[in-house]
Amino acid sequence: MISLNVDIFSIYGRLLDEFKRMSEAKPSEQGYQMNKRLFFDVFSFIYDTTFLIDDTKAISFVEIFLKFIKSKDPHPLCDQYKLIDCIHNCIENKNNAVVFINENGMFNFFTYFKEKNAGSSLRFLKLCQTVYRIDHSYCLSLKQEKITESPNELIIK
Repeated sequence: MISLNVDIFSIYGRLLDEFKRMSEAKPSEQGYQMNKRLFFDVFSFIYDTTFLIDDTKAISFVEIFLKFIKSKDPHPLCDQYKLIDCIHNCIENKNNAVVFINENGMFNFFTYFKEKNAGSSLRFLKLCQTVYRIDHSYCLSLKQEKITESPNELIIK
């Protein structure tokens, strides 16, 4: 099983570098939308199960995911329901949940799928409860400056 873990990340190692670059790029850059869609597929593959959630390289995919959902798309490039399931798996690693909290991930997820939220509100609420229900021992990992930015984002958007 461990060799499968290593093989998966060696396959996606170069893609990870490209995804990092694209997450910093402008949406108008050539290939951006295609790479963003590919990234969502890779993220879904990694977090479709809990097999890879503790791999130290997997957190890079969480950080990129959170950057990508900050930029809105008129037509979201992935299946919202599938992503909710993947995020549930992802945040079983509480370090990933901390990253979601620090980056205001749930709010950005909600606004990314703003037009499609009607049918998934209960699932989204349960996901939010899971993200924000972290053990007190992880509270030291929360970044105060990031948390204070979040209310400002809510007011602006």
